[in-house]
Amino acid sequence: MTFRLLWEVAAVQSFPSVGLVKDSRSLHRQGINLRLDNIELTSIRSERKFASFSVTSFNVLTLNIEYAGIFKVWNFSIVSGSDSISVSSLHSTVNLPTNSTLEALRSFKPHQVFACESNILYLHQNEEFILALGHTMRFPLTAESQSISTLLISWREDTPLPPDQLHVVSLYRLDLDALVPLSNDSTHSSHYRFGTLKPCRRYVACVETAGSPSVVCLTELTDPDVPRNFRVTVWDSSSVTVAWDCPLNNPAPAPTVFQVTVFHLNGSDHILEEASFRHELDDFVFFVGGLPPCSKVKLGLRAVCQFQGQSRYSSMVLSEGNSANSQIINLYQFSSGLDNYTVNWSVQNTSSISTFRVYHQGELQSSTLITSHTVTGLLPCQQYSCRVEAVCGDDTVMSIRTIQTRTGPGMVVELQFQQQDSMALWRSMSGPGVVFLYQLSEGRSGPNIRRGRLTDSTLPLPDLQPGHKYALEVMEECEGGQRGAFALLCFVTDTSNDALLLKKGNSTGQTSDDRRLQFDVPNQDLLLVVPWLMPSSLKDPTAEPRVKLEDIIKNKLQALLREYRQKIEVQLISFEDSESKTRTKITFQTFDVSSQDAVVNLSPKEQLDYINSLNHPHIIVEDDIIYWDDSDECDSPTQNDCGSNSLCINTLDSFTCVCKPGYYDTSPFLGPSCHEKGMFTLCKKGYVAGGISKSFLIQLFGGNVSVILNDGYCTMNETEEFYFYWITGPPTQCGAKKHMNQTHVEFENTMTVTLSSETTITRRDLQVLWKCAYHRLATSIAHVKPDLDWFNSFTLVEFNSSRLLEVSMALYTDASFMYNYTEAVELSSSEYLYIQVTLHSQNTLAYNMTLEVESCWATESSNPQEERKAFFLREGCPIDKTFNWYLPNGSQQKSRFSVQMFTMSVQKMPIYLHCLARICSSDENCTMICPVRKSKNVRRDLGNKMAAIVSAGPVSTRTAKGKPSHWNGPLIVLSVVGGAIGLLVLTALGVHAAKAIAEYPWRHQ
Repeated sequence: MTFRLLWEVAAVQSFPSVGLVKDSRSLHRQGINLRLDNIELTSIRSERKFASFSVTSFNVLTLNIEYAGIFKVWNFSIVSGSDSISVSSLHSTVNLPTNSTLEALRSFKPHQVFACESNILYLHQNEEFILALGHTMRFPLTAESQSISTLLISWREDTPLPPDQLHVVSLYRLDLDALVPLSNDSTHSSHYRFGTLKPCRRYVACVETAGSPSVVCLTELTDPDVPRNFRVTVWDSSSVTVAWDCPLNNPAPAPTVFQVTVFHLNGSDHILEEASFRHELDDFVFFVGGLPPCSKVKLGLRAVCQFQGQSRYSSMVLSEGNSANSQIINLYQFSSGLDNYTVNWSVQNTSSISTFRVYHQGELQSSTLITSHTVTGLLPCQQYSCRVEAVCGDDTVMSIRTIQTRTGPGMVVELQFQQQDSMALWRSMSGPGVVFLYQLSEGRSGPNIRRGRLTDSTLPLPDLQPGHKYALEVMEECEGGQRGAFALLCFVTDTSNDALLLKKGNSTGQTSDDRRLQFDVPNQDLLLVVPWLMPSSLKDPTAEPRVKLEDIIKNKLQALLREYRQKIEVQLISFEDSESKTRTKITFQTFDVSSQDAVVNLSPKEQLDYINSLNHPHIIVEDDIIYWDDSDECDSPTQNDCGSNSLCINTLDSFTCVCKPGYYDTSPFLGPSCHEKGMFTLCKKGYVAGGISKSFLIQLFGGNVSVILNDGYCTMNETEEFYFYWITGPPTQCGAKKHMNQTHVEFENTMTVTLSSETTITRRDLQVLWKCAYHRLATSIAHVKPDLDWFNSFTLVEFNSSRLLEVSMALYTDASFMYNYTEAVELSSSEYLYIQVTLHSQNTLAYNMTLEVESCWATESSNPQEERKAFFLREGCPIDKTFNWYLPNGSQQKSRFSVQMFTMSVQKMPIYLHCLARICSSDENCTMICPVRKSKNVRRDLGNKMAAIVSAGPVSTRTAKGKPSHWNGPLIVLSVVGGAIGLLVLTALGVHAAKAIAEYPWRHQ
C-alpha cells in the first residue's frame, strides 16, 4: 500500500481571491509541523509549488499536524480487498470541500496531476490548511529500478518540454525522524539516475517538473549488499550446515534478515525441487537436516532489507552444499593406444559413493571403485564417447561427466626405398582411417626438399639426384590430429639401380654415423630476381601465404619452360632479399622428368640460353641471372583489390590475394573474402547459414574437435575446410532460439565445440554463436518463418486478502464451444473466431460474482498495449457488423461471442486477440443495452470494479509466445495540498485495479 502526502508551501499570484503566503518559509514561521509516522516532512518544499511525499506500508500509518497550539492525530490504512481507506481519529471528517479548498485546487490544469482527484474524505479544512484522504489514477512518478548504489526514476510529461526549461530533481536520505538533503540537479529528459547511494537505505527522490504546480516525491529502498564468505561448515549424509558473514556495507540499524534457498539436484545438476526459508537469527548459520539418503543439495543466500512493507533482495550467492563432495572432477583421457584408451577422474570425497559406472558409446563397460578405467578392443584413430557416473547406494546417480576420447595411431613399419622406380613404400599397423605425413631432406641435417600428406602408403620420388644422400621421415596422423612416432629411412640414390640403405628406424636415437653424413652437391642453381621486396608476412616458409606464393612462382616458371625439349619440373630452393633491399632473389633448380627410370638435373647454362631465346617482353638474362621486370601491384592499393583482411602477393605479371594469418578464405560461401576465424553468417530470405573454419579450431586447440549444433537438434555439415549449417524453413526446427519484439524477429544458433589436446582430453567447451535478425514484415513473405507458439493467457485478480480470482480467455473451433485451439491456427477470411472469456471462482467466496467483457481488440503482437489496435467490441457494445453474442454479456461467469476473421495489414501479419473483462458483485447489474448512452445516469461508473486483460493467439499460419499480465494490487496515495493562504490539503490515492491493469499491464510482463 502506498500513501502520498501533498502540501503547498508557497503559491504567489495563483489564488488572488484568497490571502497568499508569499514566502516559501511561511510554514516554519506559522509554526506548522507535519509528520507522517514521526517523519518530519515540511523540509520538502519549493517556492510557488505543491509538494507530494510517498511511503509504502502495509500497516496503519499515523499522521500528526501541530499548529497554533493545536495537535491532531489520524490513523489510517487501506481496507483489505477494496480501494477504501479506514480512518480512526477523535476528529470529525466531511465529504465536501469548502470554497477555499476549491480555489486552491484550481491551480491544477486538466492535464496535470493532483494527488486527490476522487473519493476524497476531508479530515480538516480552514483558512490555515486542508487535510483530506482520496486517490488518483494518474500519479506521474515511478521508480524504474534500483541497486545497492543507484536509483532510476522516471516521470510522465504531459506536454513536450520547451528547450529553455528544465526539470529539477532532488534526493534526500530518510534517517529516523528527519529528511537529510543529499543532492539537487536539473535535467531535460523524463528520467534521472541517482548514484553513489548506500545499500539498504531509504531515500526520498523528488521531481519538480517544469510548468507543473507541484513537486512529486517517492520513497524507495536500495538493495542490500551481498553476504560474504558463504560456505559449508559441516555436512554428513543427512544434513548440511552453512555459515556466512554479514555484508560489509549494509547499515547497522537495518534489519538482519536473510533468505536461504535449498536446491535439490539430480546427477546432471538439474534442479528437481527448491525451497526458500527466512532466517532472522543473529547467528549467521543455517542448518538443513532430515535429508533423505543420497541427497544432493546446493544452497543460495540473499540478504533482505525491509522497511514499512518494502522489501529488497541482494544478488544470490551460491554454495555447493554437499554436491561438491560427490562431484566427479577432472575427468580426462590419460592415454591412448592403437586399440584402447584410458580415462582418469577424481572426486572430493568418496564416502557417499558406492561405485563408479563407466559407459563406452552408451553401453556399460564396468562398475568400479577405483578412479581409472581402460577400454580395449577398439579400432585405431577413432573417436568415442565415454561417460562416468558416480553412484550412491543402489542406484542414485550423484554426478555425471562425459568426454570425447580417441584411440591413437600406430607405427609405420617396413619403410623402404625402391631404387628401380624411385619409390618409397611402408606398411601401416592402423589400417584405414589414417593419413601419413612425410618429410624428405638432404641427409639428417640438410635442408628440407619436400613435405606433404598422403592417404596411400606409397610415395613416388621422381626428382632425386643420383649419388645423393637423403633422409625420409614418415608418421601416421589420425583425423583429430593425433600423431604417432615417425619412422626414419636414410638412403643414397645410385645409378646402378642398387639402393644403399644407411639408416632406418624411428626418432628415438641417432648414431655417430648419422651425424657424420656430408654431401658434396654440384651447384645446379638458377637465380631469378624480381623488382619487388617480399614483405615480412611472407617470409615464414610454413605460413599459408608463403606456401601459396611458392606454388605460384613454381607454376609460372614451369609455364615459362613448358616448350623446352624435355619435360621439366621446377624445384624452388630459397627466397632472399637483395643487397639493396629493393628486390627479391629466388633460387631454383630444374629437373628432366621425361624418363620414368631417372630424374636428371638440367644444366643451368642450357636453361638460361633457352629463356633468353624466348625474347619475353619482361625477362632479361644478364650475367647468368634472370631478371623479371614485373610491376609491383601490391605496392599501391589502387593497383589491387585485396581487402583489409587479406595480403597481396605479386605473381609475376599479376597479383593475387591470400588471407592474413588468423583469417580464412570464405569464398565457397561468400565469394572472394577473408573472415577472422573463418566465421560467417548468412541471413537470407529462404535460409539461414553460418560456419567457422575447421583449420582454425584444429590449430587453436590441437585437434580432436567435435561439434554439436543447438544441443544436437541438427547435425553440423562438414567439409575439408569448414563446419557449417544451412537451414531452410523455420530455423527453430534445428533448435534455434527465437527472440521477438514488436518490429523484429531474431534467431540464435549455437555450436558447441568440444576440444582436446593430443593425448589428454581437457574438456573445454567453446560456444560459437550466430544471430540473424529479420523485420517481422519481411518474414511474412520469406521462406524463413519466425514460428510462434500458441498461448492462452490468464490473469489473477485479488478478490480479498486471501483469495485470487482467475480470468482466462480461449479460442474455440466452432459455435459449440467444445474444442479450443492449442496450436497455431490458420483461418480463411470467411471463417469466424469463437471466443470465450471465463471467470474461475470455484472454491472461493466469489461464486456469486459475474463477468462482463467491456472491450476487445486485436494487435499484431502479443502486447495488448501496442499502439496500433483494431477494436471489435468497445464499452460492451459491438462495433463490427459480424459480431455475435452467444451468451448475454454480464449475466454469468463466462462470456461467449464470435467475430469474422480479419487481418490488420496487407502483409497479413498474425493477429492476437485481447479483452478487458470486469468482475461484478452480486448486487450489481452488469448487463449492457446497446447503443450506450453517454449520460452518467444511464451509464454506470465502471471505475470501481476489479478488472483484467486476457489474451489469446496468434491467428494465422504462425504462433507466438506471450506472458500473462499480473496485477500487483491496489495502490494508495496520501496527499496534503496547501492553498494560497497557507492551506494544507491531505489526500489519499487508491489506484483502482481496473485502471492499473488497463494502463500498466506491460510493466508486469
